[in-house]
Amino acid sequence: MRPALPARVACPPAGVVGAVYAPGGRRPDRSTTRNGIDSASLFTLFQVMTVEGWPEIARGVMTQSPRSWICFVVYLLIATFMVLNLFIAVVVNAMRSKVTEDLKNEEEMHTRLVLDEVRALRRETEALRGSSRS
Repeated sequence: MRPALPARVACPPAGVVGAVYAPGGRRPDRSTTRNGIDSASLFTLFQVMTVEGWPEIARGVMTQSPRSWICFVVYLLIATFMVLNLFIAVVVNAMRSKVTEDLKNEEEMHTRLVLDEVRALRRETEALRGSSRS
């Protein structure tokens, strides 16, 4: 059984405002939408972006407009690319934070080693000065 389609389904590449309306720019129930954006269209765009049931939505739209598959393919490519980039950005940011923390810890350890070495050198020079005075 096919899920019921919203009153209008957006043509994804044209954006949310460039939606595919029923003839005359009105929904079948003759009511106009506020600012050209309908919550059902936004939900449909989200549903297609998450690839949840998009073939049924595409088939329903293609019965009205056979070439609308182009909109779905382009929208899926762009949306998938954006979501994948977002995921990669989160992973890279987490890795960068970990590397930065590790480098900071290594730098602190190196600073401690250098300071310990300087202190040891000072003790040696003071010991040498003390023995040369005697």
